[in-house]
Amino acid sequence: MDHAAEISKRYADLLAETKRIYEQAAERGIASCPDRLGRTAAEFRETMRLLHEGVVIKTYVMMARADGRWSLFEKVLASVLCQHLWGKTLEGPSLREAARRFFADAERLHWPELFAPFRRLPPLRDFTSRLETIILRMGHVVAKADGEIGSPELAAIRQLEEALDELILPGTDRPETPPVPPGPMRANRSSAQQQEQRQDTSSLRDARVPDRQSAEKRRSTPSNEERPDLETTLAELDALIGLRQVKTEVRTLVNVIELRRKRKALGLPVADLSLHMVFRGNPGTGKTTVARLVAQTFAAMGILEKGHLVETDRSGLVAEYAGQTGPKTHRVVDQALDGVLFIDEAYSLVSSEGEDPYGAEALQVLLKRMEDQRDRLVVILAGYPEPLDELIRTNPGLRSRFTHHFTFDDFCPADLGRVFELLAGRLHYSFGTDVRARLLQGFTWAYRNRDEHFGNGRYARNVLERAIRRMANRIATETPLTIELLTKLEPEDFAFSDVPASWFRPAAALRLEVVCPHCQNEGALRGDYLGLEVVCSECDRRFTADWGEIAEPGDE
Repeated sequence: MDHAAEISKRYADLLAETKRIYEQAAERGIASCPDRLGRTAAEFRETMRLLHEGVVIKTYVMMARADGRWSLFEKVLASVLCQHLWGKTLEGPSLREAARRFFADAERLHWPELFAPFRRLPPLRDFTSRLETIILRMGHVVAKADGEIGSPELAAIRQLEEALDELILPGTDRPETPPVPPGPMRANRSSAQQQEQRQDTSSLRDARVPDRQSAEKRRSTPSNEERPDLETTLAELDALIGLRQVKTEVRTLVNVIELRRKRKALGLPVADLSLHMVFRGNPGTGKTTVARLVAQTFAAMGILEKGHLVETDRSGLVAEYAGQTGPKTHRVVDQALDGVLFIDEAYSLVSSEGEDPYGAEALQVLLKRMEDQRDRLVVILAGYPEPLDELIRTNPGLRSRFTHHFTFDDFCPADLGRVFELLAGRLHYSFGTDVRARLLQGFTWAYRNRDEHFGNGRYARNVLERAIRRMANRIATETPLTIELLTKLEPEDFAFSDVPASWFRPAAALRLEVVCPHCQNEGALRGDYLGLEVVCSECDRRFTADWGEIAEPGDE
């Protein structure tokens, strides 16, 4: 494959991944918080589609114009971008006209607007890390398209990194900016702001230079989803990393429901069964993911008609003024009917400091609706273990209704490695044995020194993000551009600044405990076999020793 074909394919893949992120985020927002969209589902999908177009255009222009010239390979990527946006390959004058529009539109597109939904809607924040990584990789591909990179390109990459840091990194708390595309606006927005938004949206629409009508016809509207298949949903649950106890308890609950159904079919008496649940666990342990699968499982079993998940917290249920909390809570419950209402940090509903009449009102409305619509609503309370236990223990109404308690344990070092590998694989990053050994040692230190704020899966994600940044700096001046340069992580990309340097040892010096996936036999293995195929001493079958637990830690 020649250089032009190689970078074209890589760029096209990244454009497609960016589009998928915005599409998935749109569906998540529609399903999880429809009352906070500020527009209809169709309008929100259109909003996210236009924002995706704005992101890829602005990223391309930011890199392509850095050195003040439009090189041959940058023209090739412009053609790929046109194909992605409009399904049509352009060249010659048509390509130049499209590029002219790209450059003009980029001046009117602003990063806060392009990322606004991810900042404004909590369920969408899980997508920010993927989005940031993909945008940075797109920037690197364009900046290095012609095989040369100088100080202007390096400055543009730094500028892109700073923009992403400012706007979408998880955990930041900055003022929200409304999205670019049109839709119902808040009453307190000024006419000048609305006019500016309309102008920015117009620029995105006008960028559809070639055959805009035919491009619109190619877009299809989403069809109604069929009821999920039970075994498929449970298989998806089983495929999750870690969560062994949770998986067992969900399977047990499914079996109890099936037994109850069979007894009822034979005319035998059955006891009332409450399906409301408590998910106890630290951040990043998969509570929201399992809640979605539970909702789908209940839909597959015919218990819930829709099986959708509505995510909320205190801010979604409790109002700031008298008389508003009741209607606000009712609206959220109405959206969750025939599905699951997931209340994160549920203990914040009732303040532990003094009287909290608004929180108490929300809780009373919730309890009444749970009773009135017990055949149409499942509620899951989630949060840190201790404050959640205290909430249930001190409130008889909750204690009698929430009889299923699931404990989400922290990820062990080996499972953190598997989470890291899954996230890296989605972004087409690869790494060798030395990286596995370094990661496992870093994860072991973090796990053994964790507190209640340990990030679990988010910690693994943050390690990947930091590694990608260090990798970007490492390869910034290397040419020519190759797939391996863009995808291969090296040990020096992993700093683990919070881990003592004396903790790390060479891979060959590590002794690991690994488990054979075929017979569950536990055996010892040297660290330099990580990621390689080995033979089980018990069943004599081969398997890949992807991760393990360190049996003999380094210097403590």
